[in-house]
Amino acid sequence: MVAYPIYNYYSNYLPERDAQIKKEQSDKEFQQAVDKTNNANKLQTCLNLADINYNELFTADCKLERNLNCDTSPTLSVSTIKGLQSDRDNAKEFCFKQYPQN
Repeated sequence: MVAYPIYNYYSNYLPERDAQIKKEQSDKEFQQAVDKTNNANKLQTCLNLADINYNELFTADCKLERNLNCDTSPTLSVSTIKGLQSDRDNAKEFCFKQYPQN
């Protein structure tokens, strides 16, 4: 009589519990991989937007300075360029803080 509950525990309960633990671990690892991929994609999008914004502002400032070739070879004053670069660098720092890669 005592042997059957022990047999049942080792032959049925433990394998089911182990399978459930493995499934939960696998699901957790899968979700972590998905989250990491999503985070990497969000980071790249944020960095791309910082560059796009920089380029658009560069061209807009070029036109404000009434340069003739803003679409093909834009030029700006050094102080304006440094300001735009600083803004872009700050935007990229924000991206790395917002979407850390671990």
